[in-house]
Amino acid sequence: MAVLHDRMPVILRPSEFGLWLDRSMNDPEKLERLYQPYPADLLQEWEVSPLVNKPSIETPEIIVPIQAPH
Repeated sequence: MAVLHDRMPVILRPSEFGLWLDRSMNDPEKLERLYQPYPADLLQEWEVSPLVNKPSIETPEIIVPIQAPH
């Protein structure tokens, strides 16, 4: 992610959604595993329209690849 942005978002697997959304969870040791970098081999990147940066535009077309995914 470093070549794209200076911060890495938390990316969750579906099996981790419950733990992430559990408001009663406050054990840092149980949450720590969610902060690990997502495996690079499971990520894809592609160029999208600059419209993705406009919060007023909320259509799925803004994330359609401009070029073929890398």
